[in-house]
Amino acid sequence: FIQTEEDHLEIRCLALSLIHPRIMKYCSTRNASIQVSFEQAICMGYAPDGGLFVPETLPRISPYILKLWSRLDFPHLALSVLRLFISAEEIPDKDLYEIVCKKAFGAIEFFQDE
Repeated sequence: FIQTEEDHLEIRCLALSLIHPRIMKYCSTRNASIQVSFEQAICMGYAPDGGLFVPETLPRISPYILKLWSRLDFPHLALSVLRLFISAEEIPDKDLYEIVCKKAFGAIEFFQDE
């Protein structure tokens, strides 16, 4: 189980370097040639052709990464998974951490089965 924020950042950085080395693009379900960034997909809502935006690819998660992630509490696991789909160039680490771990899950207590 992760004890400190530094532990989490170390695991997340290792996991991301092994899984997702590039910025995720989102394409329309009706026309895969329409590709946009995460920010554009959120701001646009629907693609210009009326399709939904979906990730261009789904990252492969190795058993090793899953084992690392099993040590995370829920907010930090959510942060790690979201980072696969949201570039640090679009939402910096500090801001995504604030949004996910403090604002979305900050007031909720999570219990981990031992």
